[in-house]
Amino acid sequence: MKKVIIATILTLMGVMAITSCTEDAKKGDRLTTMLIIESSQDLIDVCDIQITYKGKGGVNTIDTITTTKWHKIIVNDSFPTKIGLVVLRYLVKPGFKPTKDFYNLECRYRSTCKEQEHRIDYYPLRMPDVPGDKIASILEMENYMHKDTEEREAKQEVFISSIDIVTKAKNGSTGDPFDIKFEGETDSSSVQLVEEQPVLGPDHVNQQAPATTNNK
Repeated sequence: MKKVIIATILTLMGVMAITSCTEDAKKGDRLTTMLIIESSQDLIDVCDIQITYKGKGGVNTIDTITTTKWHKIIVNDSFPTKIGLVVLRYLVKPGFKPTKDFYNLECRYRSTCKEQEHRIDYYPLRMPDVPGDKIASILEMENYMHKDTEEREAKQEVFISSIDIVTKAKNGSTGDPFDIKFEGETDSSSVQLVEEQPVLGPDHVNQQAPATTNNK
């Protein structure tokens, strides 16, 4: 009986060792990011929130928030990629009429990663004691101020503080599986989020080169 127990224990230890090795081998193959939006009840009573964030592959993805707590999990397995919040738009509910004198308009954004310690935490909107009859115009102005954010971000004309570029870490550089940097710290022009194009041959390059004029 003792031999059976010992054999069972050794088998389990072997399985655990194999699993551990497998997990170590896969370290750095994927990054799991959780995005969280927490809003005041007043804000949700007044409007729906349209959120644009970086989905899998760094692609801009749109969702609508209608509750005080919202979260989304994004798993990336191809790098480099982008993660984070692009922009929020506050869509005042049709027919909204204030029922009290003042409202607390508050929205908090958080982002965390599972495989590596990384966190962003700030308030995209924090306006206490907003007069009820001013809410619609204030949120309209807030949307107007950020209406070009998504387009300008796509053109790399503006860097958004909550967007990070993720690349696989170089061996021995940090001990972490990924390098995660605010996109303003990265030369975005060198980061390709699409399939690389083949290198052109010298013949093709010569054909495309502009003709030179001999001024001698």
